[in-house]
Amino acid sequence: MQSDLPSHHMQPCTECRRKFPEHRRGCSLALDRGGPPAIDPTAARIQLAAARPEAFKSPRGLGTFAFLGLLYLAVAFAFSIYTGLRYRAAVVALNNDTYTGTYQDVIDLENAYAFSDVLDLIGALVIAITWLFWMRRLRQNTIALGRKPEYRPAWIFWGWLVPILNLFRPFQVIRDLWRKSDPVPGTGSVGDPPRFYLWWWVAYVVTSRLGSAIFRSTQDPENLEELRSVVDRYLALDLMELPELVLAVMVIRALTARQIEAGARLGRSIAEASRTDT
Repeated sequence: MQSDLPSHHMQPCTECRRKFPEHRRGCSLALDRGGPPAIDPTAARIQLAAARPEAFKSPRGLGTFAFLGLLYLAVAFAFSIYTGLRYRAAVVALNNDTYTGTYQDVIDLENAYAFSDVLDLIGALVIAITWLFWMRRLRQNTIALGRKPEYRPAWIFWGWLVPILNLFRPFQVIRDLWRKSDPVPGTGSVGDPPRFYLWWWVAYVVTSRLGSAIFRSTQDPENLEELRSVVDRYLALDLMELPELVLAVMVIRALTARQIEAGARLGRSIAEASRTDT
């Protein structure tokens, strides 16, 4: 059966390091979680004819910027947790009349905790902008690969903002980009991304909605016990967001590498198709 496959289909897979017909179970290029990708020869020819390799631009740079933004945000969250724990300890000690520091010490801890919120906000803005540009580059590259994205470019931005739709549309766009970035021509319309993509999206939806709920429900505390409760809620939110950042890094690395591989194979596939036609 291997001899019936086109030569580009026999290249070693960069993910499982085996030949495509011998994908080990779980390799993201094996669409049915174990079997080789189902190639449609007609679709492959149409894709290669529509491809514009000169328009393909590597997403590595934007992916790296997005990774650095996530790294900064993780450091900002860690600093927020550190200052929050110190501030919480001071509040608890004050409430129990066991605090041995000065009033200025408490003010300094409160200011440091407030400053951590500013760092969090800066990080969130940086990663939001970088993420949008990264997704835009990925979409442009799918067109260069000869594939038509399922969603319009506007959804890259508005999908995060439109109520109700923002619960699922960004994930749909990411899933479509994954499918359309398949390195093998003729297989870019089916197949879901690895399971951790769904885990990342669920974590994002939960933490973003929980953060909004905490912000709306939080009022100016009237006593030290209420202040401790507010700090506890935000500390719990910061702790929940750290695993989400790890999953986001995995999403960026996997999709960036997949599309870079697709771009690298595009030229080889076009050359092989030309030799076959002649």
